[in-house]
Amino acid sequence: MNLKRATEMRTNPTVMTSRNAVMKDMQKSSGHGALNCTGKVDAVLASISGANARENGPENNNCLWQRVKGFLCKGDLDSAYAEALCSVNELVLIELLDRTGPVLESLSHKTVSDILSTLASYFLERRFTNSIIPWLQQANTSLKFGN
Repeated sequence: MNLKRATEMRTNPTVMTSRNAVMKDMQKSSGHGALNCTGKVDAVLASISGANARENGPENNNCLWQRVKGFLCKGDLDSAYAEALCSVNELVLIELLDRTGPVLESLSHKTVSDILSTLASYFLERRFTNSIIPWLQQANTSLKFGN
């Protein structure tokens, strides 16, 4: 991501809106949004149910986290991250980042690109820095050593 684009993302209020629209389109095309929601609320949902939960509804967040958790249980990290990235609830992505730790080597090129773009915007906004710095460090190390 070049500096001009990163600055535009930080200063342009329409970027969040357009990013959410793109993610919704990704969700529709991936088919992940159509999965059924079952199971009880995970303890993690309590940490996710802040302001975004009020905005999006607790049932939606529970269903979303259950889908993400289902992918994790199956070992499908790529689908878990794709689902979290498609969500308008950024706390689901942050929780997933914290749970798995940096796993860029286990993800598809597209998912890595989407994650790093999202994390770069959070970094420029100085949000979630404790969660994203390990990921950015792993990306930097991978670039240095060609992994």
